[in-house]
Amino acid sequence: MTRTSPLQDRYPNQHGIYIELRKLSGADLDALVQHYQHQADLHRAHAQALIAYRERVVDMSRHGR
Repeated sequence: MTRTSPLQDRYPNQHGIYIELRKLSGADLDALVQHYQHQADLHRAHAQALIAYRERVVDMSRHGR
């Protein structure tokens, strides 16, 4: 079984224009890394909020039945 890299051939810049990965500069790559790390932090925060909601609301409603 082969494993493929999650890297894509092209990535969107700040303006949503897709640019080939090999044409990006080091600064562009750093900006992309920071962007995706920020997005991951946001997704993690949303997941934690959903977990807290589930534990607070959904689980309590099941106990009341």
